[in-house]
This record gives sequence, structure tokens and C-alpha cells, in this order.
Amino acid sequence: MTAPPRGFARLTAHDPPGVPALEVDDEAEPSRVRNPLDALRLALVGTGMLVLLGWGLLAGRPTDVLSPTVPLTAAPGIARFVTVLVLLAGTVAPLAVVVSAVLGRRLRNLAEASATGLLTAGTVFSTDLLVTATADPGESAALRRLVVALDGAGFSPGGHLDPFLAGVLAFAVVARVSSRPWLRTWVLTALAVYGAGVMLTGQHSAYAFGVSAMLGGTVGLAVRLGTGQLNDLPHPTRVAEVLAEAGLPVTSLRRREYAGLARAYEARTPGGDALEVRVLDRPVVTTTVLIGLYRLLRVNSDLLVTPALSLESRAERHAVLAMAASQAGVRTPTLLACVPCDEDAAVLVYRHHDLVAADHHVSDLQLQAWHSQLMLLHGRRITHRGITPDGLRTDATGGVMLPTLTEGSLLASGQQLAVDRAQMLVSQAVLVGPRRAVAAACAVWSPEQVGETLPLLHPTLLSPPVRRAVRHAARSEEGTGTDNTDNTGETDEADEADLTGQAQDLLAGLREELGDHVGSGHTDSVKVERFRPRTVISIVLLLVAAYLVVGQLSEAGLSRLFTGLRWQWVLVALLGSALTYLGAALGLIGVVRERLGLRRTMLVQLATSFANLLTPQAIGGAAVNVRFLTRRGVPLADAGASVGTLQVLNAVWHVVGLLALLAATGTARQGEIALPSWTTAAVGIVLVVVLVLLAWQRTRVLLRDKVLRPFLGAVPRMLDVLTTPRRLAANLGGAVLLNGAYVLTLWASVHAFGGTATLLTAAIAYFAAVSIGALSPTPGGLGTIEVALVAALTTSGVAGGVAVSAVLLYRLTTLWLPVPLGWLAFHRLQRDDLL
Repeated sequence: MTAPPRGFARLTAHDPPGVPALEVDDEAEPSRVRNPLDALRLALVGTGMLVLLGWGLLAGRPTDVLSPTVPLTAAPGIARFVTVLVLLAGTVAPLAVVVSAVLGRRLRNLAEASATGLLTAGTVFSTDLLVTATADPGESAALRRLVVALDGAGFSPGGHLDPFLAGVLAFAVVARVSSRPWLRTWVLTALAVYGAGVMLTGQHSAYAFGVSAMLGGTVGLAVRLGTGQLNDLPHPTRVAEVLAEAGLPVTSLRRREYAGLARAYEARTPGGDALEVRVLDRPVVTTTVLIGLYRLLRVNSDLLVTPALSLESRAERHAVLAMAASQAGVRTPTLLACVPCDEDAAVLVYRHHDLVAADHHVSDLQLQAWHSQLMLLHGRRITHRGITPDGLRTDATGGVMLPTLTEGSLLASGQQLAVDRAQMLVSQAVLVGPRRAVAAACAVWSPEQVGETLPLLHPTLLSPPVRRAVRHAARSEEGTGTDNTDNTGETDEADEADLTGQAQDLLAGLREELGDHVGSGHTDSVKVERFRPRTVISIVLLLVAAYLVVGQLSEAGLSRLFTGLRWQWVLVALLGSALTYLGAALGLIGVVRERLGLRRTMLVQLATSFANLLTPQAIGGAAVNVRFLTRRGVPLADAGASVGTLQVLNAVWHVVGLLALLAATGTARQGEIALPSWTTAAVGIVLVVVLVLLAWQRTRVLLRDKVLRPFLGAVPRMLDVLTTPRRLAANLGGAVLLNGAYVLTLWASVHAFGGTATLLTAAIAYFAAVSIGALSPTPGGLGTIEVALVAALTTSGVAGGVAVSAVLLYRLTTLWLPVPLGWLAFHRLQRDDLL
């Protein structure tokens, strides 16, 4: 007998007579694995711990935060009973984990968990000793600040952290208690009884108990994520045993590179038949559940499939979908078996087909055939949801097949079926371009189906593999090759240009092509997203900014805020705010060849103040400017290029102004603008972070796409502006007036509250804050600019209360007061057909 190939294990001990030995590809099975969910769990638990610490740091009376909740000092008998209960509960929790690990022969995992628990408990205990030892005011200032911060978080001598609790939780996390429901219930119940006991007896407070629990969970998850966990998922040999018990003996199992999130193998039966084996395990199912729940929160639930919440329900969904597709006559891999494999996995066996991935040579008849197969599914109200460009495959005879059904659903609604069609359309467009994909679809779809699909061409509705394929097509620098041959054998040369152009904007091309096939009255708008991540980030940043501003206002005192306000300086601030719109208008006039008119352009810039409050920094204003230019007869491409050039020139003038201010600061009198001692270290840290980010390829690609390309695209028009004296004077003068007016407003706002900042101080604070605010996703830079301005002014020597009040007045005059005027200007321009 010849030796098995390298990387294969041969099992012969229990082979029946006449059956070849089992060859298992065991090289691909790592000894340790990392669960992606552990990273999410670590982020959540770590955030919870930081929130608890932050709450303690910000509490007005930290000793009250940590003081025991309801100490039972007045009832000695009850206290003794509770103490015994605490000891029993504290013993049961780790003992249950140890017994489970010993019975399950997970001794190595038990040793790792024990070491982690002991290390965590020792670290927490050492922290308590350090706090007690450094509680003397005579220690160094740094240690004293540390002790004060820890005391503010509740680490007073009357209530330390609980080393035992932190150690047990870290021990339980590394021991993977959560993967065994009965054990998880035991441990959580025991720890709940233990926690109630220690709080009732006055040993620890609820706050200290919570911080200890979060600390133990954080350490345990960090260790589990960093070192990985032992791979106790079913080995291929165990999978083969399960298949043999189900009546499907196999002679070989070869690991496939890709099968979605499930493990997949190519198997051979003793008779030589090829099978496809997929193994579902609980970590994979949990990952898909979280992804599905996130999509349900973000996307309208009427458009999505409800995720299966357990391993059993997911395996059952796979089986039911496969059988339903087979009954519908759809060409898709046939399910042969679905069997459990131990406690944490399920095995599904499909008939294997020798298929070839489709490319741009696919014919129009084949494109239509995929749509016809999908229509067979939809005729039974079944969705697929697993269609991807890589999943569109053909057999040796040219027949098409759909991918294995794994993510679909039964009893689907009309909108859910339309999402399926949109995913098929996008997948085909990635291969052959929008024009051919739409033509093939419209040959099969009804006009009503075309109209239902058009509004659902939305990136959020596409599966992650399809979105990645679309992004790859959009970034491709070269065409997809020569075109295919259609059903008559003739080559359509016009398709080649379509294939080259698909990389620019695939979804926009599909919408345009579909729009030509939609009859009047067939298209209805559909609400796709419940919310956008950017909206959530904006709300969070606004809440944080509001919290910081309110805290600063409470320190300054609302009753004293407007006491002694110098109204003459308020008028100067209002004048400076008005001049900013003149500067912005001159800047736009300078980059456009056509005559715009100063009054109307100023009115447009006032309207942008309303638009910028509804969108992230500068996005709404750019859209308003483009619309205005097109209404004034500027071609759309030139209007977009002009506004892009204006933004690039504004950035250039901003950098030049900032460098000039830094040079002026260096030659100013020493002490006029005192930089803190940590400035050098902060600059060094920022430079290191920038270098680290630039070492990451994705950062360089993002920098190239978002910064370099727009800058290089604006170079010709910039040169045109720089070589035309009249336009250069208008643009440069507008930039100087715009920035100078903002500096004047900030300087006047400081003086309105009795501050003594110089124009140079106000200029540096303004330029620094605007540079930081440009990175903010919030409308108008809300939150970011306020915090940056207050920090810059206080660093320059302005009193904290004056800085907060001045920044509020500055933002009131430059952001909030112009909004109603901008709204009126916006509607006036719309009425005059200028927007």
C-alpha cells in the first residue's frame, strides 16, 4: 500500500473489509483558534469597566459611591448566616468549573484558566496594597494624584476591589463557561449569591463589586483572545465517524478554502462519488446571529430575513431550504443528510458538482438562466440571500447552478424577493457590467418586478461578499477583459466599453440602466435604513459635548455668565460673523470663470450655514454651491470641479496661515503664548501614531483615494486660478477675509467677557480648533470645535470660565444665529430658481 499524501492521516483500525482507509486532511486544523466574538465581548466589557471608573471619577462624593449598601452590622445572627452563605457560594462557582473540566478531560484548559485566575486575583490584591501604601499625603505628587483618582473611583480604604471575584470571573471566562448552559447557570447563580452576601455584610459596595466583575471579565477575555483557545471542535475524523453512523461512509475528507463561515470539506465515498460536507459550529452561528441582529437594527425589518438564533435552528433552516429548492426544481446542490455532531456542531452533506466560476465570458442566455432559476425559487416564496459573484457557477455542459441555500427564508414577502433580485443583479453586473446585467434581467422580470427592484439597489442591503466585490470593481484600474459571446455567437464590441466603465460607479450605472426600463407608475420609494452609523456617532459626540459644556457652565456659574457682559464687543463679534460670508463669496467667485454676482453669492453662502447644520462638516455647503453654480449655467462637471478646487485652496490657505502663525509665535515675546510642558511629548506621540498608521496599507489607500486624488484632480484648475491675477486676488482675499473674520469674532468674544487674549492667541486657537473640527463627522463640527477652542484658549492663559463663555458666544454668532437667516435665504434662492 502506498503512503498517504503529506498532511493526511490514515485511519485503518476500524475500517470494514473492502473499504479503503480514511484519508483526512488534518494540516488545516489548528490546535488553537480565536473566536472573533471575543474581540466584541472584550470591547463591551472593557467599555463597561471604563464607564464605571469614569462614573466614580466624576462622582461628587466618591466615598458614598463605595459605601456598603445595607450592612447587617445590627443583626449579628443574620450576618453570620450570610457570611456562611457567601463562603458556600464562593466555593461552588470555581468547584463547578473544575468538576466540569475534569469530567470533560479539558485538563490543559483547566490549567490555563487556573493560572489566569490566580494572576488576576494577585494583580487586584497588589493594587489594593499599592493604594493603601500610597495613601499618605507625603508621597510624591504623581502618586498622590493616582491615589486621589483611585479614591474618586471608589478605592477608599473602607472598600477595596474584590480579588476573589475578579479571579473567579477570569478563571470562568478562560474555562469557557458560557459554552455550557448548565454550567453557566450554576456559576452565575453562585456569584450572584456571593455578591449579594458581600454587599449585605458590608465587605464591599455594589460599585466595587461591579468594577471587580468587569476587571475579571476584561482580563479573562484579553487572555482568551490573545492566546486563543484550544480547538475542541469536531475533528475531521469525528465528522467521518458521524457520517458513517448516518449511512454515508467516506474514504477521504479534504478541507476547502472557502465556504462562507462554515467549515467545508470535499469527501469521497467508497463508490467514488463526490460529496460536499459542511460543518456548522456554535461560534460560527453566534457570529452570524450578531451580524443578523445588527442588520435588523439598522435596516428595515421588512426587507431582511430573521436570523436563526441557535445551532439547531440554523441547521434546520439549511435543510428545509435545500429540500424546498429541490421540490421547486431549482438547480442547486442536493442535500443528502443533516446530522448532529457532538454537542457543538452539525454536519450537512450535499451532492458535489464539478462547477466552474463564471466570468465576463458568460453568455446572455446563461445570465437569463440564473434569473429563471431564481424565479423558480420566488414562485414558491423562497428567498436565497446567498447569491454572490463567486457563487454564480456553470457545469461542464454550460448549465447554470445557484449556490447552496443557507441564508434564505420561506414565506417571503414581495420586498424580500425584490432584495434577492437586486443581489442577483449586482452580482451579475460585477461580472459583465450594468448594461448586459440589466438587459438579461429585464428579459425575465416583469415591469412590476423591475420597478420593485430599482429602489432596493442599496449597499446596505447587499451581503458582505457582494459589497466587497462591488468595492473591488470600483477600485479596479483596468477593464475586465474582452467581452463575451452571446447566444448567436456574435461578439458585441460595445460591451467592452461598458465593462471598462463599470468600475466607476456600479450601483449608479445599474440604477440608470434600470430606470430606462421602468414604466411610469411602477417605482415606489422604499425606506431602507432605520439609521446610519454616522448618525449614531454624531448623537454620541453631541451628548458628550453637551455633557462637557454643561459641566463647564456649572463651574462658571450660569447666573454669572452674562454678568458684566460688554455689549460693544458683542457687536464686534456679530460684525466679524457677517464678514465671513463676504469672504466665502469672494473665494467662490475666484474659482469660477463665469460671473456670479457678489450679492447672490453671499446669499448662497448664508444658505450654506443652514445646510451645514444638517450634514457633516462642509458637505452640505458644497452641495449647495454646486447646485447654485449649475443654476448659473456652469456645467455640472465644471461646478463640481470648481467647488472641489475651492475646498483644496481653502485647505492650502489654512495650512499657510497656520504655518505663518507658528512662525510668528516663535518670534513673539517669550511668555506671551506659553505652551504647556507636555506639548513636545504630545507632538511626538502624534507623529508616532501617524507613522504607524501610514505603515498600514489600508491607511495609505484611504489617503490616496480621499486626499491625493482630489488634490491632484484640482491641480489644473488651481493653476488656472493662480495664473489669473483677478481670480487669484478674489480667492486669496476671500480666504484671508474669511479666516480673519472668524479670528476677529473669537477675539471679540473673549473680550466681551473681560478676557485679555491677543489677536495672535485667538488666531492660533481658531486655526487649531478648525483643523481638529474638520475631522469631526458631526454637523458643523459640533462638540469637537467647542472642546478644542476651550482647550486652546485655556492653554493660552485665558481663565476657564471666560474661555467657556467666549466659545459659547463665538458659536452662537457664527453657527446658531445664522441658521434661521440661512433657512430664509435657502427658500428665497429656491423661489428665485437659483437652487
